[in-house]
Amino acid sequence: MDIRALDRIIAVKPEPQTTPSLSQAITRIKARETVGDYHFTPSLRAHFQRVFDCIVHRKGQGFWVQAEYGAGKTHFLGTLIDLLIWRDADVWDMVHDAEITSDYAAALAKVKMFPVAFSLRGMGESNESDSLMRIFEEQIRESIRTFAPELDEQVKVTSPELAAH
Repeated sequence: MDIRALDRIIAVKPEPQTTPSLSQAITRIKARETVGDYHFTPSLRAHFQRVFDCIVHRKGQGFWVQAEYGAGKTHFLGTLIDLLIWRDADVWDMVHDAEITSDYAAALAKVKMFPVAFSLRGMGESNESDSLMRIFEEQIRESIRTFAPELDEQVKVTSPELAAH
C-alpha cells in the first residue's frame, strides 16, 4: 500500500494541550469546545450528578477535586463550570451524554448561582498572608466580580469585610 494513501484513511488530530489552564477553560469563547471535547464516563457522570443534584436542590456545597497529574481535573472542572455559567452560549448543546442533558439542563437553567472554582497549584506560602482561608476568600471575591459583578459591593466575603460590616 502506498504510504501517501494513509492521509485519506487517518485524520491526524492536533496535539492536545498537556496542562490546560482552568481560567482558559471557563471562558465564554472556549466553553463550547471544552464541553464538546469532554467524555462522560460512568464514574465521572456520577460526580457531575452529585454536584448538579446539590445545585438543583439548593444545597450549598463545596467540592474538592484531587487526582494524579494528567487525570483530567482541569477538563472536568472546566466542563462543570461552563455548563453552570454559560447558559446563553448554547453550551448544553455540546454535551454528548443524553442522560446528563435530559436530567439536568432544564433544571439547572432555573437556578441562579455563581460557582467558585480555582486551583491551589502554586499558591500558598508559609506566611500568614497566604493562608488557605485567605486564598478561598480571594477566589470567592474574584468569582463574584466575574460572574455576578452587581453583587460585588453587597456581598461580604473576607474577614476584614465581615469585621467592618
